[in-house]
Amino acid sequence: MELPFTGFELSFLLIAFIVFSLLSLASIYYEADASRAEQKRYIAKKGHTLWSRVKCTLT
Repeated sequence: MELPFTGFELSFLLIAFIVFSLLSLASIYYEADASRAEQKRYIAKKGHTLWSRVKCTLT
């Protein structure tokens, strides 16, 4: 039974998968850090968060 891909094609597919996986993980963690920094700036400017407002109105 023949393999559907040659060794060169398999290595290219593997490298492409690794690169796209790393890029997607980097984008997830980069966005998380950026939003956290933005939230800290907002708290420093306003002195509160939206969630603290919601908790106050619910009680």
